[in-house]
Amino acid sequence: SYALVLIDVDHFKAINDTFSHQTGDRILREVAATLRAHCRAGDIAVRLGGDEFALFLRTDPAGAAQVAERIREVLAAHDWKEFGADQRVTLSIGVAQCARGMDGATLYDRADQQLYNAKRRGRDQVSV
Repeated sequence: SYALVLIDVDHFKAINDTFSHQTGDRILREVAATLRAHCRAGDIAVRLGGDEFALFLRTDPAGAAQVAERIREVLAAHDWKEFGADQRVTLSIGVAQCARGMDGATLYDRADQQLYNAKRRGRDQVSV
């Protein structure tokens, strides 16, 4: 059983505009490190570009949602002052299950729809 987790840093353009692109880059590196820290053997974490990341996890949707929620909580609670950003950094996260016979584009579209749902409902949350 596999799940795709799509992750967006909420209001990332405002972080860059307010604190600098250098600070934004440091925040993205910290997000990436946090994602890698929550992956197990066989899991894959990648940066899709900009402030978008993906996790491909060997688990069911409930397990993927637990991992995603832990990551969201860790980053929301992080002290960003050392990075020059005196604010919370939050994530919107979408989770989709890879069903038998499903192609990659369909899996991505389903996870992206859940990501959109998380943003539409106010960001800083996981949608499965």
